[in-house]
Amino acid sequence: MSDTPTTDYTAEKPDWAKSKTDLRRERGEKPSRVGQIIWLILLLLAVGFAAAALLKPKATLEAEATASTPVTVTTKYLAAQETQVVQAQTVRQNIKVTGTIQPLFEAQLPALISAQIEQVAVRPGDAVKKGQLLIAMDTENLNIQKEQQLSSVEATQAQLALAQSQLKRTQEMSAQGIATSAQLEQALSTVQAQAANLQAQQSQIKATEYQLRNANVFAPINGIVSFRQAEPGQFVGIGSPLLTIVDLARMELRVNVSASDSANIVTGMKVNISIEGLPSATFTGTVSRISPVATNGTRTIPVYIVLENTGGLLRGGMFATGQITLKEQPNTLVIPPSAIRYDEQNQPYVFKIDGETVVRQDISVAGSWGQNQMREVTQGLNGGDRIVVLPLPGLQVNDTVQLIEG
Repeated sequence: MSDTPTTDYTAEKPDWAKSKTDLRRERGEKPSRVGQIIWLILLLLAVGFAAAALLKPKATLEAEATASTPVTVTTKYLAAQETQVVQAQTVRQNIKVTGTIQPLFEAQLPALISAQIEQVAVRPGDAVKKGQLLIAMDTENLNIQKEQQLSSVEATQAQLALAQSQLKRTQEMSAQGIATSAQLEQALSTVQAQAANLQAQQSQIKATEYQLRNANVFAPINGIVSFRQAEPGQFVGIGSPLLTIVDLARMELRVNVSASDSANIVTGMKVNISIEGLPSATFTGTVSRISPVATNGTRTIPVYIVLENTGGLLRGGMFATGQITLKEQPNTLVIPPSAIRYDEQNQPYVFKIDGETVVRQDISVAGSWGQNQMREVTQGLNGGDRIVVLPLPGLQVNDTVQLIEG
């Protein structure tokens, strides 16, 4: 065993470099364990927090994450025309009809005698009054004819008087047995022939007087001349058309409706009428007549509607569109069919805007009204409710909305 002393190769630290642990070792004191205890406590706390986080329910974690994340509310914008405020109104079930209007009263004036026209006092478009002279014809030949007939009547009257006198004497002579029965019959036959001849001549005079009365054509109604075929110097025969006069005070619209719709139309029904070319004017007509049979080759029934020509704006031949009101119901809530939605149980509902929130509103609907087939709402809505009327796919219940114009 070597006696050589063991050499400590660790250099002696200077005092300024010695730690509290080194100083305690030099003094023979045990090292302090406070630091180790503190580090152990910190380690245990970290392990505990990690275990708690692992054992916490998923829902709690999501709730804490949501609570810590700011909530963003998205507002959807709706155009005003995509919504509608429900209001009670008077609804009608109408039939749309079209046709051409014509004057209700029209007078076609033909020639009642054969003569030459001397004067025509009116032209198409002229207004005439009842009894006004319109056409004058040459009556010179008729006047000559009447004078001849009067002369013939006077001569026949004289011959009849003579025959009656002779018959009286023959009757007296026959009573005395002087005249034979043959002479008596001859005298009686002469009287009868002269009487018949006189009656025929008098009838001819009446016919001539009738022709003279109709040689001048007068207006039979108040109206306007719409057609003229008579010209001065023209020779016309009996029945030749001369003038046509129309009364524009009242007009008539003839329309054709289906046989099924005609069953719901009765005389006296009111008809709202609009006229092509008069967009700012409206007229009200009344059903005056309904044909009992359909037009040949069709399944339509002619219906005649009378309307007053207020202001004289209407002319024959104008195209008209009418709405015949079959049924009317006041104080009715109606909505467009596009606003109605249906759930899986076929329950109808609408999207109602409550403040700024979209809510589902169940409704009950009845029949349809008008050309747009507006649906009657019997339950679920009140006047003043605002609903969405278009099927917007991106809109959901509880959405926040804001209305914009345009």
